[in-house]
Amino acid sequence: MTRARTPRVADATFLAIAGAGAAVHLQVTGDGFVARAVPLTARLGEQVVQRIVLRPDGSGFVGMLERAPREGERLFVGYADGKLNSTHVVYRRGVVA
Repeated sequence: MTRARTPRVADATFLAIAGAGAAVHLQVTGDGFVARAVPLTARLGEQVVQRIVLRPDGSGFVGMLERAPREGERLFVGYADGKLNSTHVVYRRGVVA
């Protein structure tokens, strides 16, 4: 069995969701995001990214954070059957739109 290669994160955008309290919409771009039986998972710091939906062309995903990230929290991405890999994306205050 061949395992999918590790997805590569190029960038991430954080958008406050109006009327949803502290919820934040996360948009991640990159490549190698493959839909498969074992789902993609992600977390920002210790907060799990929820409602992950992959882009059909494999160029990234969108998801939701229940609360605004804290300064310096790093994004980790991987598949549920393996480890989450650290990315270069680190949340910086003022990035939430």
